[in-house]
Amino acid sequence: MQEGGAQYFGTQSFMSLYPAGDQTTPLPAPTDWRGADLDGGNNSGEIVEGALERLWRLDNENAGQIRVHMTAQADSFKAWKDAYVALKGTTDPAVLTLFNNAADNGIVYTRGKVTTFSEGAPPVAGPPAPGNFRVIDNIAFVRGTITPTITQLTLAETPLATNSAVIAADQKDMGFKMAGADLLDNPVGFTFLGPVAFGSSLTWNTTTVADNDYDLLVKLRNAHTWLDSFKPDFTGDTNAAYNTNEKWLKTQHAWYSQEAVPTDPDKGKVIVDNTGPQASNFKPQ
Repeated sequence: MQEGGAQYFGTQSFMSLYPAGDQTTPLPAPTDWRGADLDGGNNSGEIVEGALERLWRLDNENAGQIRVHMTAQADSFKAWKDAYVALKGTTDPAVLTLFNNAADNGIVYTRGKVTTFSEGAPPVAGPPAPGNFRVIDNIAFVRGTITPTITQLTLAETPLATNSAVIAADQKDMGFKMAGADLLDNPVGFTFLGPVAFGSSLTWNTTTVADNDYDLLVKLRNAHTWLDSFKPDFTGDTNAAYNTNEKWLKTQHAWYSQEAVPTDPDKGKVIVDNTGPQASNFKPQ
């Protein structure tokens, strides 16, 4: 925090002398938090303080930021954020920009994953029953009311440095939308069920949607009230295994998938089938 604050004050001083801006520290790109090696800043000693400085500079609200720096004397980003929100209010545009840029620069990282659902064979016929989930040929079939098993990614499962902190989740939610035919999608357009406490049961009544193929996405909120914004953007990443947001989130299982390394869109969706088999009109002779 101290080094990030020092960089922030330094660049503000430089920019006040040179109206064209700070030519030595360009504005950040969405993947700058990963460092020049694109590997979580492993070889970038300034990645944390640099991200903080860029976060405050991009927010472009110097008066409030400097006031918080001078009065709050925060020794953590959470303490700084709490003081800034108390000063500006939760709906202030600068605060909302702060939240988005914090996620862009990898400062806040809270993510969940869905690994399975309440297991049980769908009935041969009859009305939908609770907990009907079955994987057949690596494709998930669901019926009735199902309960996803949602956990939080550990530090080892994230792309963060080993000295990073992962804040415990306090809420979870799951969204659904019609599944695409490729692995090029983005985490937008999902209809979410509604958040519940992280330790509570979250259920999806699949009878409320039409029988079809669906993508599922898990969203967590951590105890510091930061929601997963599914950033930074992995579109065009140098690693072909996860060079789209859909592939990256499926690799982490925040976007439901039966594959550890997604290669087939059919194995990363669930098929809702509440119709069940129909009686045959075949009549034996």
